[in-house]
Amino acid sequence: MRVAIGLILCALPTPALSQGLVKTHLESGVLLGQPTTLPLPNARTLTLTGAGVMRYQEPDGFTVRLARVGAGLTLSRRSRLLAEVQLGDRVEITRLQGSVRVGESWSLTLGQLAVPFGIALSQSPALWPTPERPLAFRDGGPGPLARQEFDRGLQVQHRAGGSTLTLAAINGAGRSAETDSRRDVVLRAAQTIGKFTAGASAYRGEKSLTGLDLQREGAGLQLRAELLEGRGVHGGYITGGYLFDASGPHPWSVLTQLDRLGAQRSVSAGISYNLEAGLRTRLFSTRQRGAHTRWTADMLFAL
Repeated sequence: MRVAIGLILCALPTPALSQGLVKTHLESGVLLGQPTTLPLPNARTLTLTGAGVMRYQEPDGFTVRLARVGAGLTLSRRSRLLAEVQLGDRVEITRLQGSVRVGESWSLTLGQLAVPFGIALSQSPALWPTPERPLAFRDGGPGPLARQEFDRGLQVQHRAGGSTLTLAAINGAGRSAETDSRRDVVLRAAQTIGKFTAGASAYRGEKSLTGLDLQREGAGLQLRAELLEGRGVHGGYITGGYLFDASGPHPWSVLTQLDRLGAQRSVSAGISYNLEAGLRTRLFSTRQRGAHTRWTADMLFAL
């Protein structure tokens, strides 16, 4: 049996629930407290963020799956700077971006930013419901977007009601230095109705990809699904389950993920349980075609 112990440190805004004197909210089934925010002169604020996953799996033993720390500096009501680094054998910048809100519905972001394609690519692997993101979107995996969780470029976004339209022009080289003069373009449109969000994404440039996605969050049914098509690329996944006791002190969920990329297949199933705000345990089994079942146990801490 392979066991994993995960450590997650994160600060996320907009608390919605209350657990005693601690205001909390749910993010991807994780019960989180208020963000760590420090007041600064001139009405500015500094918000600290971080995420880390320490893992034990045979035959590797103990490893650090993920270690990121960051800070967001709110300069004014309309502008914000965000910096995040990944720690490991070497320190690497994951995000370094500035954002400006224009009017009430437009925003402009410049720097090294999350690529706005689909659901899984733009969500931290630390908060993904299963131990690893799907094959097509896994950092370092076999998919066409495996090394493009972040990229350098310019993003314009429009939000109105439940609709979100995002357009980004990026280098297309991930976090590495750009090697040619071409720029890739990513377009995503999403519509939220109630607890459901449906979206469509397109990537054009060195690769040509199209994606459709659907997700539902909140109490009860949990759902994430994506289809990915492109030149020589056929894949997708569905992650489904049920979140129990969402408004209580110990939300818990049962989940399964069916994952496909070309001829590769993977099935994961497990349970997660919030011991308290900022502390969650998780036990999952994963079976990939042609491989033995892998067991993963996580303990996630959050601020």
